Amino acid sequence: MDTLVDLREKPYSRKKEFSKIALMDVLRKAGIDYKWMGNVLGGLTISKEKWIVGCEQLAKMAQNQTIVMMCLEADYRKCHRKEVAEMLALFHKIDNINL
Repeated sequence: MDTLVDLREKPYSRKKEFSKIALMDVLRKAGIDYKWMGNVLGGLTISKEKWIVGCEQLAKMAQNQTIVMMCLEADYRKCHRKEVAEMLALFHKIDNINL
């Protein structure tokens, strides 16, 4: 099964449909898992140690499924999602992650 991984440190939004609970419900109905990982792969306030552990966890998930990462930033080139994807490709040889 495919999984949407939410990298927002705070998984809620002013737009109700983008809040964690609403996303989980819609995705479940579509047959897609939801996983919040903002506590280990969130923005700039996450420690390097947590970030490395988070990348390892995400790499394990990506071995058996397609992963799509989401965050608050619309343009992945300006977001930490790009760094996570590069880390997974370079150190974990994972290439089935979409931004």
